[in-house]
Amino acid sequence: ARYQTRSRLPNGAFSIPGVVSGTYILSARTATEAFATRILVRRPFPLFPPQVRLELNPGVEIPGRVVLTSDVAVDLRSVRVHLEETGLSMPDPDPVGIARDGNFLLKTVQPGTYVLTVTDLPNDLYLNAAVQAGTDVLENLIPVGWSGQNVRTLPLDIQIGTDGGRISGTVFDYENTPSGGAQITLIPEGAARSRIDRYRTAISDADGKFTIRGIVPGDYRLFGWDNLEPNAY
Repeated sequence: ARYQTRSRLPNGAFSIPGVVSGTYILSARTATEAFATRILVRRPFPLFPPQVRLELNPGVEIPGRVVLTSDVAVDLRSVRVHLEETGLSMPDPDPVGIARDGNFLLKTVQPGTYVLTVTDLPNDLYLNAAVQAGTDVLENLIPVGWSGQNVRTLPLDIQIGTDGGRISGTVFDYENTPSGGAQITLIPEGAARSRIDRYRTAISDADGKFTIRGIVPGDYRLFGWDNLEPNAY
């Protein structure tokens, strides 16, 4: 269930009625500030329902720059840089585009621990490397703290590989008939198995055909599934 309310009182007070017992993430967000916390709701309430104080803050800004591994001419205007909060305890900052000079700026990033993703890469480009203050943030998570107004964290340096691979094929069922709607999953071998950014998925079309693009060079296992829950692989 999802509960929503808006504060209509000058002192910022709010009330959310009819909340079922359970564990929730309670968040508040304006155009420029946000805050969230995890709460446990039990019933029956004692004399008074739970009281929560939400302290809004504007978050921090994370600048960055994207470069290519070669001098090929590629239009990166459709590319988006995302930070995804691992604990689901804070709203994710909005994804941002890349300027012509390769720079970007993530705004209103709230305290938490984040995973970096880069989406909508054209052709067979792929996320090759990402470093912040000398730390590989594809092998490690990105911690974001909070220490006051106008905080600007260290920049992210992102490298996009231009030598990505591509796999095309056809899926057949046990009767040797082309199978549409099958999920194809490409999983890296060895130490790279923990690198979720290198996993690739595709869905076969009505003729059983599929194409996976932007594959990081390396060794993989290819799986096909006819019925699988999301992310169960």
